[in-house]
Amino acid sequence: MSDASGGWDDLAASWERNRELLWRSTKHVSEWLVDRLDPQPGQTIVDFSAGTGETGFLAASRLAPGGRLITSDRSEEMLDTARRLAERWDVPGVEFRQLDVAAIDLPDASIDGALCRYGYILGGSPPPALGELRRVLRPGGKVAFAVWAERERNGWMTVPTAVMALHGHLEEPVVAEFRQSKARSP
Repeated sequence: MSDASGGWDDLAASWERNRELLWRSTKHVSEWLVDRLDPQPGQTIVDFSAGTGETGFLAASRLAPGGRLITSDRSEEMLDTARRLAERWDVPGVEFRQLDVAAIDLPDASIDGALCRYGYILGGSPPPALGELRRVLRPGGKVAFAVWAERERNGWMTVPTAVMALHGHLEEPVVAEFRQSKARSP
């Protein structure tokens, strides 16, 4: 696994194969994010931790004429997947950049808005990453993020880890944590 990608390069092919299922189940969230961001013609918008890119692609048509969508991810393989989808969907004005949310390689005050559907927290420690976002955001810029709720409210996310632990592939504390989260779930 690549250190820069956080292991996502290894998962990109699977995400691409299963993209449509995830898209069907999260499209309403992406639409909500883009509506709240309200991209305007001529603006520069970044879709952070974009994965296969759909959320940002919804915003791209609103940026014309003269606007720019930067679809970003830590994984070059994920960006390749997004490039293929953008070509298939004929997405206008999109640039693909490998960016780390904790050290965003963009100039100060260079973007008008940022999107991220579920991926921002995967980039590491949120406070430094949010400081970086503030640095690159122009005054008056907007941010629209969707994040998962706490673990207790998303038990389905812990099932694969718990199964691995129960079969001896992970340490016992993971099993105990899973059992505790299930006991607290409504």
